[in-house]
Amino acid sequence: MRSLRTLTTRRILAVLLVGSAVSCLAMPRGWAWPRNLAGPLLAPLSHAGTYVGLRVARNVRALGGETIDDELAERLLVEHEPIRRRLLAQQDRQTLDRLAALERQVVAYEQLVAGLQEQLTDTRGWSGALQEFPCMLVPAVVIGGDASVHRDSRLVRRFGPAPVGSAVTTRDLVTQRPTALPLEMGGLAVLSQTCLVGRVVQSGAWCARVQTILDEGFRSAAIVYRDPANPREIEVDVQEGGRRVPIRKALEPDDPAVPVVVHGQGTDRMLSDELPARVNILPGDLVGTPGMGRGLLLPPGIVLGRVVEVIPVANNPSHVRLSIEPAVPLETVERVYIVIPKWEQNR
Repeated sequence: MRSLRTLTTRRILAVLLVGSAVSCLAMPRGWAWPRNLAGPLLAPLSHAGTYVGLRVARNVRALGGETIDDELAERLLVEHEPIRRRLLAQQDRQTLDRLAALERQVVAYEQLVAGLQEQLTDTRGWSGALQEFPCMLVPAVVIGGDASVHRDSRLVRRFGPAPVGSAVTTRDLVTQRPTALPLEMGGLAVLSQTCLVGRVVQSGAWCARVQTILDEGFRSAAIVYRDPANPREIEVDVQEGGRRVPIRKALEPDDPAVPVVVHGQGTDRMLSDELPARVNILPGDLVGTPGMGRGLLLPPGIVLGRVVEVIPVANNPSHVRLSIEPAVPLETVERVYIVIPKWEQNR
């Protein structure tokens, strides 16, 4: 009876094995049920090698006995001491490299924080300049405009450096005002978070168009603040014997700012009209608004840009022109404020 039972089990296993092989080779996409049926039955056989290997690995120490003694272990430690020291030195170098990278990140974060603090300082100065100026600020969001010297109008809601040789010359805005802005007195000034951006030249309900300070049609009076922290000599006129005599002296903090007229060029910089070279303006000096009556309807002291180059006039050696860079890249400006003087608010 036991022999018959064993024979039957063997035959059943053989039939299942053959059926599984046939289904795998002849019918790879069909008849999956024989493989599924034979899988649990054949699992002990197919995984037998794994079970044996794990069992041997668990008992290898017991089978092999002790492999090293204390003396051999101490000798191996002495022989491999140079390798251990090299590994420790390599770990130390990696640690130092990580510390250096963290220090660079800290410096970068400190510079970022310093830049943000400077921007906040400029913003407070901008707000302070308007505290004594009766006006209303109309918030607006940039939605598009002309971003090329060739005047190919397209959306400019991209943030990054402008293509070489091009500049943002106009901006289209969405305003929070259901009526057109009052433009009878000329273009209204438009400010970013920190500086002058341009002036409104067209307006309607909920919208406006801004001519930026880089546009060829933009022209305005300005003043240059010579930085006392950048020492220099300037030439001034003094009264001697009933006549004016030029003398040279060191720049002092109470010396007056230099009036100039600036205009856009359709590039990424503005240019000033000719002015005397004796005033000795240097790159890095700030350019700002002059105040009422000499430019846009703004108080004095709002930043417009920074001098980046002093250009001698070829046919007039005693005069120079200033190349001025905007205080912020205009293509990155997203939100602006339109300044409406108090006497214009009810129009």
